[in-house]
Amino acid sequence: MTDQVRVPLSNAVRLAHALCQAVADEVGIRVLFIKGPIATQQGLRDRSRVSGDVDVLCRPEDHDALVGALCRRGWRQRPTSTAAREFVTHSSTLLHPDWPCDIDVHVRFPGFFADPGDVFETLWCDRELHSIAEVEVSSPSRLAQWLILLLHGLRSPELARNATEVDTARISFRDELSGDERADLLSLVDDTGAVEVTADFFRSLGVPRQRRATPTAEFALWQLQAGPSRTESWMLLLTQARGWKRLHVLVRALIPKRAELVADHPDANEGTRQLLRAYLRRLRRAATLAPRAAMNVLRAYRDVHASGPAAALRITPLQHTPSAAPAASGSVTVDVSLPGDAGPATQAPVAPIEREHPRARWAADRSAPSTEDGQAESPDAVFVLPLTPGGSQVPLALRDTAADLWSIVEEVGLDVDAVTEVAEQWWGIPFATLRADVSDFVGSLVAASTTPLNGAQPRL
Repeated sequence: MTDQVRVPLSNAVRLAHALCQAVADEVGIRVLFIKGPIATQQGLRDRSRVSGDVDVLCRPEDHDALVGALCRRGWRQRPTSTAAREFVTHSSTLLHPDWPCDIDVHVRFPGFFADPGDVFETLWCDRELHSIAEVEVSSPSRLAQWLILLLHGLRSPELARNATEVDTARISFRDELSGDERADLLSLVDDTGAVEVTADFFRSLGVPRQRRATPTAEFALWQLQAGPSRTESWMLLLTQARGWKRLHVLVRALIPKRAELVADHPDANEGTRQLLRAYLRRLRRAATLAPRAAMNVLRAYRDVHASGPAAALRITPLQHTPSAAPAASGSVTVDVSLPGDAGPATQAPVAPIEREHPRARWAADRSAPSTEDGQAESPDAVFVLPLTPGGSQVPLALRDTAADLWSIVEEVGLDVDAVTEVAEQWWGIPFATLRADVSDFVGSLVAASTTPLNGAQPRL
């Protein structure tokens, strides 16, 4: 028996990886998963680190198709402020009302200055395959992932997590990578246009790296946007505006509309007092950071102008696809009652079933989430997700007997008699007694994989 639960974050992230891969395959798009649990599998991140989202990289021309396909599965683009729309130029963030994690669809990764399409092809040529939630997904090679994590850490090194990532990369390069791996890594840095961002890092390790005397526009912009504040980005937008538009930008930066402020600071929506405090904090922060930000922007223009036209120092917003309305759905738990269990089993019609291994249409994650004290929680739970377009778009939580039956289904497929035969051997309960409950279980799995739940919450 199970209680209805929301899927834990760690399980949801892995299942969402599998979902993204299935959706990409469905629309014929090549994708690579970066950071997250794959970096952990590659030995580049500590296993105690739990990712809060899915980072998936695609070619720029495939962005709209992938976002659109995910929106048709009930995901939608995160409500954003003007600042986020103007300044986040590398990815779109999607969320779902019944999933605790986000999906970030990247068309480029900050720090790679080569053409985004060429960068993707470079990473794709040396890709690896990994199993996430029992679904095979593609990722950059271990060395490429190493470089991506370094770029991520260098972008905001004042953050503790990022500083740890940079320190880990330094130790790894010095003590773990072979001579050939170092050479391959430096070649990858050159091919992806990451020389400027990483030059100081490698020089600190005694690796001579040449960098331009004056920064490129891409590197100057990366530096302006690398900090935790968007003040430099607002300043840059202000310098690009002309006439009355400059005043409009200034007002948007200092006194945004309520919806804009709440998009960046959700706590501002808790009442008038919180809203006023959020406005005051914004004004005080702007007064504190504006002088230094103005100097940084002027310095960037000066440096870029020394090597080329300053007009190249421009923020180009990512073009977003209008998101479809999310499908109605709810968190689902699945349970089976067998003789001796408390409570009757719910009856469900059994559709004609072909003998088919479920992994072609399902993702499953058995990894038990960790509690705050580090102890495993509900180790017998299995979280499964139908990957077919018409099925449930939220995971099913299988516990107790349902989890055991899923293990059998994975071995013998969605065949009621075959599952019942194995269950009879496991539990010593007569075939005739078990079959009805097994039929309910398999029938509900089939229904969940072919019919959207639309808010219904079946129990097996």
